[in-house]
Amino acid sequence: MSAAERLGRSIAADRRARGLANADTLDEATFQSQVVELASMTGWSHLHVRRTRGRGGAWTTSTNLPGWPDLLLWHPVGQKVLAVELKSQRGVVRPEQTEVHESLLAAGVDVRVWRPSDWDEIQQTLTAKGRRTLTVQWHPDAVQRAHDTLVEFRDGRQPAGIVCTQSIEVAIDALRAAGANPEGGPS
Repeated sequence: MSAAERLGRSIAADRRARGLANADTLDEATFQSQVVELASMTGWSHLHVRRTRGRGGAWTTSTNLPGWPDLLLWHPVGQKVLAVELKSQRGVVRPEQTEVHESLLAAGVDVRVWRPSDWDEIQQTLTAKGRRTLTVQWHPDAVQRAHDTLVEFRDGRQPAGIVCTQSIEVAIDALRAAGANPEGGPS
């Protein structure tokens, strides 16, 4: 199992622990924050056009194109772009959204409509599956230093600026795979 897959499973476990795994009760804003969090953690950048109060106090999205998807995600290394419409489990895609989606598809853009129940697909899409992988040759001393620093953070021997121990474990595993010696010192 790759480090990205382990990270995705860790996020899924965290969602369950926080009571966010129930697709039927998850609101769109919370769902969006989870998708953005996973995307950011796996190297994707995103654009979200925020809603604002328009004329007459009605909520509107500040674009010149009604129906624009909630997120535009892109991964520079994986050379992939996604336009994503997020809906609650019972949310309905509006006709103007369908029209924009069809237009983007015709232009060659990968368009997705995701609901909370699609988490497995989301996780698979945003992790390494289907993306190109960047291979970096690390000097063994640099790999070992990075490994040792993360272990120190994990074990509380340094001021912790990193909060997610699951992410540290994934990084340590990746550095070990790159040749770090778990006992310290050159491998």
